Amino acid sequence: MHVLRRIVILICLVLFLYSCTNYTMTSYEQVEATNYLEIIKFSGEKITGTVIDVKPHQIIILQDDESRRAVTRSSIRSIKQKEPVYDEFGRGISEPEIAAVKTNKNRTVYGIGGGILSFGASFFLGSLFGEEGNTVAITTAGGGVLGTYLFIHAGSRKDRKDAITKIRNIRKSEQLRNGTKGNTYSGTREDMKDDENIESLEKRREELLKQLKEIEKNKKKK
Repeated sequence: MHVLRRIVILICLVLFLYSCTNYTMTSYEQVEATNYLEIIKFSGEKITGTVIDVKPHQIIILQDDESRRAVTRSSIRSIKQKEPVYDEFGRGISEPEIAAVKTNKNRTVYGIGGGILSFGASFFLGSLFGEEGNTVAITTAGGGVLGTYLFIHAGSRKDRKDAITKIRNIRKSEQLRNGTKGNTYSGTREDMKDDENIESLEKRREELLKQLKEIEKNKKKK
């Protein structure tokens, strides 16, 4: 029982640590279109989704169920944000856009291969250090499940990275076809705002909103 308890605690700890690394705290002033947020209201309600628009008094969110939600600034207790993703021209890449081109190829391959490896290694370690059948079974099950999860997570991250690369390449090709290379973005969001004038930022914002609306329309058609 002690072995089982330790394995359960270890699995829960790993899952908790992975969930914590997905988001970072941010302020209302730093939120912009295409950001993916986790908002906690003073009422305790949690709202997650992609930012469509930010106004002085409220944030317009496209939720995971594809419904729109206006969240007033005064009702927000805290805001967590997924790390923003940009293309080579400093334009934001939204989570719905990433999801639209993301595959599960690496997730599947990593999951199957990693699962076999994890259960095999766990069984070997359980047999090596444990003489009782229950200990071997618990070690094999716990280590196998944890290892498989980690491999699946790694595969999913690879799929996401590949999707982002694909979107960047598509946008770059479209930009070159239009006869302009744009301004390559190589710094932080604050650096980008310092280097560009307000008019240019407004144009980018409109482009991002149009992309989000197109993604929303395509999902509704499906």
